[in-house]
Amino acid sequence: MPADKSLSLLEEYTQAHGISGHEDAVRAIFVREMRGRTMSADGLGGVLAAPAKEAKGPRVVLTAHMDEIGFLVQEITPNGFLRLVPIGGWPDGVLSAQRLRVWARASQREFIGIVVALPPHQGGAQAATVDKAYVDIGARSREGVLQLGIRPGDPVAPDGPFTPLAEPGLYAAKAFDNRVGMTALTLATHQLQSKPTPNQYLALATVQEEVGCRGATVAARLAKPDVVIVLEGPPADDVPGMNPAESQGSLGAGVQVRAFDPTAIMNPAWWI
Repeated sequence: MPADKSLSLLEEYTQAHGISGHEDAVRAIFVREMRGRTMSADGLGGVLAAPAKEAKGPRVVLTAHMDEIGFLVQEITPNGFLRLVPIGGWPDGVLSAQRLRVWARASQREFIGIVVALPPHQGGAQAATVDKAYVDIGARSREGVLQLGIRPGDPVAPDGPFTPLAEPGLYAAKAFDNRVGMTALTLATHQLQSKPTPNQYLALATVQEEVGCRGATVAARLAKPDVVIVLEGPPADDVPGMNPAESQGSLGAGVQVRAFDPTAIMNPAWWI
């Protein structure tokens, strides 16, 4: 796939609304890109794309998770503000004045909201915590919010537009974890389907990774892999304040191959 199309696919994936448990928009892109392959799904919403003609050889599963961190609407206040419950790991210090995207399932509409932040001279020096955060969508009452179709339980994601940065090839956006992995999964599958190989390559898009890798457990039973290659968007931790000796990833330094993480130790025989 040409570089400009790869970039547009990455942009499309990052801008899709897809917090854990609400991955529908991301799944739709993946299913579209896997046209011509045999599709199957698990009970949580993970999707497996297999070659149209079943091949012999070991089942090699390439996988990435579709979901991103975000929130659910927990409460609508009488004066039209939203209160949230976090989905995935959210550090409190980044919430104040954050722009959010609220997906109203009842009306199938999206609304922009701002996390309310008081100025320092009015007691707003401390960063907002999730349990004390209020989101202003521009409604004046609870009834006004309900008329828009917003209900408790609706998903809320960060508003992070896909933006080129100063140096060529560097970009900012929401949900690089793990829409980078989803883009790599899609492109790798396109390339592999045009080449003869001794293996069966299957593409697996999973759900609910950000809340404990729940989707991968279910999807593994669907995929029945012999070997799994996980494509993930790790942090680029070459930033001020990090101990250089502990820094594992840096911009432009290429792919990281992890020997272990807090949940698994890779077989040393497979280390590269």
